[in-house]
Amino acid sequence: MPPNGRHLDIGCGPGTFIGTLNQSHNLQSLGIDFSNQQIDFAKNTYSSSKANFQCIDFFDPFFSKESKNKFDIITFVEVIEHIERAQALKMLERAKSSLKTDGKLIVTTPNYHSGWGALEKVVNMVGEVTYEDQHINKYHFSSLEKDLIGAGFRSVKVSSFLSVSPFVAALSWNTSERMARRELYSGILRPCGFLLIGEAWA
Repeated sequence: MPPNGRHLDIGCGPGTFIGTLNQSHNLQSLGIDFSNQQIDFAKNTYSSSKANFQCIDFFDPFFSKESKNKFDIITFVEVIEHIERAQALKMLERAKSSLKTDGKLIVTTPNYHSGWGALEKVVNMVGEVTYEDQHINKYHFSSLEKDLIGAGFRSVKVSSFLSVSPFVAALSWNTSERMARRELYSGILRPCGFLLIGEAWA
């Protein structure tokens, strides 16, 4: 993430990502979501001079190709797995047209060429929440890269993160955090990470 500039978070939900991000960045962030309830929570919890939230559809004219509302960075954090792939591609194309020249898109989504698929099946069987009907768009390295390139981005990088560290959290949160940082910055176990991160430049 850049240290400053205009930031758009699509599908911001309750605003937690922006709320956490703005503790260490000087970005002017706008979080959007179609849920009034989520946006109300985000406004009441995280609104500040650096964080604004709106209940608005990403296909609103406010974000059209012709609009002057351009951003330095756009984020999709765990969003595109919840929508059909054709619709996801349209959203990626809209994101491309909503970025300034040399602006950057960051996308995170589960990696279905890792152990995530098996883990999700276990959660669906024993957990109170099931993702069976929620995660309908199952990306892996090459499919995410293909869609980012197909959306017109000139430079694309896809990698993964988060593998062993979540399981250590049950024993020690501090150890888990240290392992997560080591996995992220050292490259250890990156190819088999549970989550994909796609970076693309307009």
